[in-house]
Amino acid sequence: MDVPADLRGLERRWNRVVGAGDASSLAPLDPIGLSWERSRLAGVSPGLSRAPVVLDPGALAAARAASDWIELAEAVLAPHLTAIDNASLVLVLSDTEGRLLASAGNPRTLDGLRDIHFAPGATWAESAVGTNGPGTALATGRPVHVVGAQHFCEAWHRWHCAAVPVRDLEAGVALGALDLSGPATLAHDNALQLAGALASAVEQALLARARLRQGRILQSFAELAARHPGAPLLAIDRSGRVLAASDAARSLRVPARVAVDGETLVAHERWLEGAEVRAVSDAGVPIGACVVGTGAVAPAQRRAGTRYRLDDFVGRAPAVCRALELARSAAANRLPVLLLGESGVGKEVLAQSIHAASDRRGAFIAVNCAALPRELVESELFGYVGGAFSGARRQGQVGRFQAADGGTLFLDEVADLPLPAQAALLRVLQEGEITPVGSPTAHPVDVRVVAAANRPLRGAVAAGVFRQDLFYRLDVISIEIPPLRERPEDIPVLLERFTQAACRETGRCVTFTDEALAALGRYAWPGNVRELENLVRRLSAQAGCGPVGLECLPADFRGVSTPAGFTSAPREPDGERERITRAVAGARNMAEAATSLGMTRSTLYRHMERLGLAPRRTIADREEPGALPGPRRNR
Repeated sequence: MDVPADLRGLERRWNRVVGAGDASSLAPLDPIGLSWERSRLAGVSPGLSRAPVVLDPGALAAARAASDWIELAEAVLAPHLTAIDNASLVLVLSDTEGRLLASAGNPRTLDGLRDIHFAPGATWAESAVGTNGPGTALATGRPVHVVGAQHFCEAWHRWHCAAVPVRDLEAGVALGALDLSGPATLAHDNALQLAGALASAVEQALLARARLRQGRILQSFAELAARHPGAPLLAIDRSGRVLAASDAARSLRVPARVAVDGETLVAHERWLEGAEVRAVSDAGVPIGACVVGTGAVAPAQRRAGTRYRLDDFVGRAPAVCRALELARSAAANRLPVLLLGESGVGKEVLAQSIHAASDRRGAFIAVNCAALPRELVESELFGYVGGAFSGARRQGQVGRFQAADGGTLFLDEVADLPLPAQAALLRVLQEGEITPVGSPTAHPVDVRVVAAANRPLRGAVAAGVFRQDLFYRLDVISIEIPPLRERPEDIPVLLERFTQAACRETGRCVTFTDEALAALGRYAWPGNVRELENLVRRLSAQAGCGPVGLECLPADFRGVSTPAGFTSAPREPDGERERITRAVAGARNMAEAATSLGMTRSTLYRHMERLGLAPRRTIADREEPGALPGPRRNR
C-alpha cells in the first residue's frame, strides 16, 4: 500500500467519513475504508486518546514466554536497529491478539509513541483502537501501511505504521505482527518493504529453529527406540503432530495428532491410555514429547538415557581439570554431590556424566527446583496417592525420587526449594525412604542425589533461606565449575566441539577468522558455555560460504551498542536503579525479583551489571537485613 501523496486531503476525507459519518465516498474494496467500517462496528471511539494497557509486568512476561518466537525475533532483528534508529522509526512485535510485546528503535520516536501507549503491554487490536498497522495487518492477514489520517482515531494521525504478519511457515499459522512506526511526515513506501524483509528474516529463522527442534525430538525418539526395541513409541511436536512412530505403534494404529497437557495425553487411541509421556525441551522451552505406549516397557527397563559422558565436559583450564578429577572420583561411589557454578557453565552435563560413568543402572532424573510450583514441590518430588488433594489424579502419581530409584536424581537450582520441602528432602537423605503425599506408608528408595546451585549455598544458609543441616548433607563432594570468562583458554576447545555438532545438525560447517576468534576471547560470556554453544548453532544455521568474520558476530562481540535495545516493558530511564534495587531487596530470590519487574532473570542480571549492582549481595550475601546493593567490585 503506497503512501498517500496528499496528507491534507486525507484529513478532509477522515473528517467527512469518520467525523461526520458520511461513508458514501468510500470505494467498495478500499482496505482503509473497510477497516474504518469494522472499527465503527466494533464501537471504537475516534476520540480515543490512548490505547488500553492490558498487561501488567507479570502478565507481559508470561505473554512473552507464551510467544516463544519473540526472543528469537529480537536476536534476528538486533543488527538492523541502527538503520531503524537513523530512519526515526520504532520497531514493535505483537502477538496474534494485537498485544505489543517488544519495542526498540529511535529514542525520540519511542518517547512520542509512549504518549499514546504504543508500547509493550498495550493492545493495538483493530477492534480495540481502530485502524492501525499491527491491528489491521492481523485483522486482514495482509501487509498494510497506515499513514496519518488513515488511522481511525484522531490521536494516531501524527504517525504512520507499516506492519506485516509474522507466520510459522511450517504450521502455516500467524504468530503475530512486525511493525515499523514513525512520524507521518516522514512516511515512505520503503517502510512497508523493509517491514516485509524483516518479517521474512524472522520467519526463516523460526523455520530453521523448528527444523532443529524436530531433530532434537527425533533424537530423543531414536534413543528411546534403542533402549526399548519392539515398544510402541511416538514422537510428537508441540502442536501434537506425530513426527515418527515405531513399527509396534504403526501396527496398533497411529493417530494423526496426539494432544498433550503437561504429562497427560488428552486425546488418544486406546493403546495409549496410561502411556508414559517424556517431554522434550529446548533451553527450557517445551518443544514436544516422546510417548511410550501402555505395557511396552518393563519397570526394570525404564532407564532414562544420558546424553553426555565425561569426555563431553571439555576444557584445558586447571579448574576444569580439577572438576573432572572430582567427577571421576564421584562416579566411583554413591555419595551426594554438590555442583556449584553460574547458569550455563555445564552443571547438568557434569551431573549426567557422573551418572553415566557410575555403576548406577536406574534412571537419571533431572528436576529444576526453581520451576516447581511451591505448593506442589513435595508431590512432585515424593509423589502422591489418589485423592490426596484437590485436582490430584485418581490413580495417584509416582514422584521423581521413586522414578530415580536405583539411579540418580539431579536437583538443579536446589537453593530455590522452599523450606518445608528442604526438611522433607533432608529426611529422605537421612532415612533412605519417601512418603508420598496423602500416604501413611513410607517406601525405601535407592537414589544418588546430585544437587546444583548457581550461587554459594553458604550465603543462602547465612540468610536463613537454606537449611544448614541439608547443606552439610549435600556438600559431601563439592565441585565448582568456573565461568567461561575465567577460562578463555577453553574457548578454542569448546568451539571445535560445538562447530562439529552444529555441522551435523545443519549441514553447514563454520570456521572463524582470527579477528573473530580474538573477539570471542575478549567477550565476557554472561551466558557461559551455553551462550557459546547457541552462538555457534545460530551462526551455523545462517552460515554462507566463507569463514565467520568480526562483522558476522552480534554487536556485543564487536564492542558496538545498538541505539536502543528491545524492551519488554515501557522504558523508565529515571529511577531505574531505585526500582531494581527495591525489587531485588524485597524478593526471596532473583527469579522472584525478575518476575516482579516483568523481565527474565537473565535480563535482570544484565540490567544490574550495567548499573553496577551486585545481585548476590541483595539476597544471600547481604551483611545485614535491608542492606542495599552496592557497586560491583572488580575481580
